[in-house]
Amino acid sequence: MPFEIVSSEPGVDVDTITLAQETDFESDQYGIAVDDQQIETLNENETGYNQVRQDIRTQVRDNLPSSASEDDVDDVLLEANAELKRDARAQVQSQYGEEASDETIDDIVALQNVVIDGLTDPGLTEFDEYTDRRDTAEANLETSLDDELDRGLEEANADMKRQAASDTRDRYAQDASEETVDNIVALQNVVIDGLTDPELTDFDEYTNRRDTAEADLEDAIDQEIADELDRARRNINADLERQIRDEFGSEVSNETIAAIAELQKTLVNGLISPEDDEFGAYETRREQAEGNLEESIASEIRDEIEEQADDQTSLADDFDEDNREISLARTTVELVSFAPLAAAVLAATLIGCVFALTRSARRTASATGFSLLSAGVLGTVTSLLASGPALDATEDAIRSEDASEIETTAIEGLVALIDSVFSTLTTQSLVLLVLGFVLLGVVYADRANYLPLGEE
Repeated sequence: MPFEIVSSEPGVDVDTITLAQETDFESDQYGIAVDDQQIETLNENETGYNQVRQDIRTQVRDNLPSSASEDDVDDVLLEANAELKRDARAQVQSQYGEEASDETIDDIVALQNVVIDGLTDPGLTEFDEYTDRRDTAEANLETSLDDELDRGLEEANADMKRQAASDTRDRYAQDASEETVDNIVALQNVVIDGLTDPELTDFDEYTNRRDTAEADLEDAIDQEIADELDRARRNINADLERQIRDEFGSEVSNETIAAIAELQKTLVNGLISPEDDEFGAYETRREQAEGNLEESIASEIRDEIEEQADDQTSLADDFDEDNREISLARTTVELVSFAPLAAAVLAATLIGCVFALTRSARRTASATGFSLLSAGVLGTVTSLLASGPALDATEDAIRSEDASEIETTAIEGLVALIDSVFSTLTTQSLVLLVLGFVLLGVVYADRANYLPLGEE
């Protein structure tokens, strides 16, 4: 398009002088040569118009015989007019044929033809008539150029939109949803329309369309962020529930696991859920989840205590049947362990009585030695002879084949206690025997006059 000869603010404005100066108006055959200054002068005013026309007539007359009349000059001017028009069309076609439409070419040629007529048409003597025809031709060309420009802008608009959409989809297809990409493209299209749409001439209309497209894009982005956060929240909650079951599944009930998971979900939702944007609502849900977890743990503890109490009751019932035998075994052990102590006490009492009656250390020592020796012999014999049968009798009396692990442990403890009692009895009895032999040895030494214990 011949943009170099038009101005586009506010619309296409054709400058006839500039347009005409783009073409060479010359004819060697008729001796006509029009320069740029003559084109400018022709269009200034009536005086200039007449002056240029007279100059052209002079050029033609100088190329004719001196006998040529004014009619002859007019005839040559008409022939030159036709030649200049043909040559001008050829130049316009060559210069703008690939850029402008046929309609625009015709309108350019029509305007140039008016200029050529102003230069060479013998009948176009009135400047006003020339300017009317020139202005009409200018208006027609401006309309053609406006249409041409609109078509060019429309084509550019479509090309820019296609390219922008392609670039946007390539750039964001992997990162954004289809809806978000569509809204980005829509906003870009509004901007492109503001640049190139011939119909979008009002700024307010443009800003309204732009603001609407921006709001739609913001909503799409907000929704995409919300969807992404929701997916992340579900994935995190599912992973947390698996971790909770792996860590506590063998230790707490399913109800407690569910309460732990619910509290974890409440915390996660508070962090990333778009719906939890009010702290008060979040705090209420968190406290409720904490309360549910506390209640579940308390309930589980109560159940555990009741279960253990039931186990203790069952164990006591199992032992009721053997209480008599255990009591009997315990009584027997107590009697056996008490026997040497009772004997020693009885012996000490008798020793006191002997010394009180005789007032003799030898007789008291002799009685004490025989008492200790007797108690030691009694305890040792009792321990050696009774320990084995007593242990066997105790085990036979209280042991059963279907005893539980706790019962078996208790039985083994009782048997160990009985064995310890008989071991202690044996040790005590041996000590008494040694003391008895020592006292009797002292009495024998006194009688042999080795120690002065006194007379009987």
